[in-house]
Formats: sequence, structure tokens, C-alpha cells
Amino acid sequence: MDKTGLSAIRKEIDVLDAQMRDLLLARAWLVEDVARSKAGDSDTMPLRPAREMKQMQMLAEWHASENPPFGLASLLAVWREIIGAALAQQGGLVVHVCGETAYLGRDHFGVAAQYQEHDSTNDALRACDANARSVAVIPLEAGFTPKGSAGVFARLPILQQTVLSEAAALCYGAVPFELDETMVTLACTGLSQLSKVEAACIIGRNQTHALIEIAAPLCADEIAEKYGASVVWLGNYDLLHVSDGQEK
Repeated sequence: MDKTGLSAIRKEIDVLDAQMRDLLLARAWLVEDVARSKAGDSDTMPLRPAREMKQMQMLAEWHASENPPFGLASLLAVWREIIGAALAQQGGLVVHVCGETAYLGRDHFGVAAQYQEHDSTNDALRACDANARSVAVIPLEAGFTPKGSAGVFARLPILQQTVLSEAAALCYGAVPFELDETMVTLACTGLSQLSKVEAACIIGRNQTHALIEIAAPLCADEIAEKYGASVVWLGNYDLLHVSDGQEK
């Protein structure tokens, strides 16, 4: 291709870039409207993980259908930054991380978020429990009991949700959501009780306990009624489903 042809293509790219900037600005103004509508409620958490995961699923399905010349990971990363910028616009959300989860937290919540790094998982959890407008990104193997309305609302990284050996962290906090039939339930159980839990998949374990995902949207009361104190509810979330052979 000669320089004239290449120059014309670059001009087309510049036009598209300008259009994308205008669309991002229009989106940002709408986010401002959302923020103003919530301004009178200081306890309102801006994070909506169930809505976000539905957006990520739509992107994955679009990517599989259109087969664009870029990987799904790149597409999701762009959208995670857009979502993260919108969360920062609404203000007040603090993301608590510890050393080994810092990079996963930043990948998921974006560079615009406010982060506080802690020396240990327990420190991150305590800081999160002390502030209802904060979340914690903790190692997958962390053992804990949710407090109040808090619970696990995501497993990271979202693109490797079906490859359990690559799962590395959990997102925890008092995040509002309604149970949906697409969600799984995260729970902890003693190894001796594991065989009693129906439709359970182990995602982490130590010498005495296992972290399990149950293929049903169960709340804490339902877990307690069905299994008693031997199985502890930890949270609910959606998983990202990617087509076989889809470029990641």
C-alpha cells in the first residue's frame, strides 16, 4: 500500500476515534445523571456486579458471533475500564487489596478506582467490613465468615471462570443484588461433609475444608436449612460462559 492509501486509512481511524470519544462523553454525562439521582443516599453502593456480568456475557457472545480480529480479553479489558471510570465518577467506592490480589483488583475495577493495599487478607476483610461502601479482593483460599449483608459477589479473573485451576481471587462486600437463576452459590464445607452437597464443584481446598460452587442460586438461609452448620454460605455470583474454541 502506498503512503497516500495509508494516510487515508489513518484519517478514517482518526474519525472513528473522535466518534468514540464523543460516545464516551455522552455515556459519562448519563453516569453523572445516575450519580445525581443517588446523591441523597450516602449508603447507596454504586457497584452492580450482576448487571456488569450480564454486560460481560453479552460482549462474549458478540465476540463469538462476529469473530473480530482481536481477542476477547482485550474487549473485556476496554469495557472494565469504562465501567471502572463510571464507578469512580459516582464516588465513594474503595477497593481493599492485599499484595497477591492487587493486580487482579486493578484489572477488574480499573485504574480510576481508589485502592488501599493491606498486609494480609484479614486486614483487607476488616477494612471492608468497617465501610459499607467498600469491597475487598481476597485470595481464593481465604477462610472467612461473611458479616451482615456482605458476601462474595465475583470470582476473578472473570475470563477464566470455567478453568478452576486459574481462579485466583474473590470479590467481597455488601453489594446489593437479587438472586438470579443464572447464579452459582459459593460455600465452605468440611471435607467429611462434601459428599452431602448436591451439584458442588471444588474450587479450592486445604487439609480440612473445601471451597465449593453449587450450581444453584441459594441464599444463606436455604444453605443452613438444607445442610445445617456444616456448610457455610459465602456468596452468589454469575460466571462468564465462553464458547469452545473462542479466541481469548
